[in-house]
Amino acid sequence: MKIKVLLCNCKGLCDSFKNTDFNTLPFQVESELDVAYVSLHPQTCGQGGNQFLADIMRSADSDTYILSAACAPAAQDKLFRKIMRPRACSSASGRRSRRFSKIARRAPS
Repeated sequence: MKIKVLLCNCKGLCDSFKNTDFNTLPFQVESELDVAYVSLHPQTCGQGGNQFLADIMRSADSDTYILSAACAPAAQDKLFRKIMRPRACSSASGRRSRRFSKIARRAPS
């Protein structure tokens, strides 16, 4: 199993991230967790962020999980669905998306 982590810093505008050092966070995650890699994007809900996530999803195989750590879980669920809709996704990708949706709804705000 491969886990790819995508971090979003919400252009530095979210109060919830004001004490987070995004210069060291990707390194900390890669050092402490068993992940393939960590990427940082300034705004995953923007057009460039959508394309970035789509590229990561396109390169994923059936053994890859994508963890998108960003602001609102509902927004991330909507983003995943938007990106997956126009593509012919396998049933395995669909299962991952449903699993992500369940996890996102349970995550604390």
